Amino acid sequence: GWQISDGGELCIFPPAKKNRALFPGWSAESQSVRVIPEGGTLALFLSVYMPHSVARAGRERRSMGVWFGSARDPERLVR
Repeated sequence: GWQISDGGELCIFPPAKKNRALFPGWSAESQSVRVIPEGGTLALFLSVYMPHSVARAGRERRSMGVWFGSARDPERLVR
């Protein structure tokens, strides 16, 4: 399995006013949600509104990024 010391985690920095409702793992001390790249893990979020980064991995890591687009107003998606 993947260990935290292996690195490669996804770090999501959600908007402050929605943190507790959207991210149960969020804490005011960390200011971010960290998702380790474990098999069977899926992270879905609006990347336009959620700054994020991926930490350097200390071993081979595989991931898939998918972007969905729409002609609709993206503001409607977060209300």
